[in-house]
Amino acid sequence: MKEDIALKVFDRICEAWTLDEEEREKLAGSPPSLERISYVFGIYKALRTIFPTERQAADWIRKKNWVFDGKTALEAMIDEPAVVRRYLDAQLL
Repeated sequence: MKEDIALKVFDRICEAWTLDEEEREKLAGSPPSLERISYVFGIYKALRTIFPTERQAADWIRKKNWVFDGKTALEAMIDEPAVVRRYLDAQLL
């Protein structure tokens, strides 16, 4: 039950970020991991605090960023979601 709700919320976040099916699967992990998904929830919340619109947040995750060694935030989230979460949490301090 808890996992079903988490996956529904995850799907809505992926829609807001206009992720394709391959990106969604990579971001969630295989099989989907609640730990990875919880990082995505925190990242989404932080981006909604930092940026006034969902569009700006969606654009940000696709821009290359020196903080993530030149990767996009999405690529960094797929590799290490905790790193992106920590970075955004630090921006909110």
